Amino acid sequence: MVRSTNYAMVSTLAGLQRLEAQIQRAMLEASGKPHNPAQQPEKVANRIEQEAQRTSLRANTVLNGLDLTA
Repeated sequence: MVRSTNYAMVSTLAGLQRLEAQIQRAMLEASGKPHNPAQQPEKVANRIEQEAQRTSLRANTVLNGLDLTA
């Protein structure tokens, strides 16, 4: 049986791994020459920062909801 605490931690870890993969992809895109204006390094960096903030908020919400006394 999987406890909700374990599920929440695994879910948070999976979200952080997805974020890491997105950051790595964005860094690879930014290191090359942009093919269109949407891939300019500044825009890519802003997109990464926004995604990191959203993921951080989700992770904090999950962590705050954990019952650590169980």
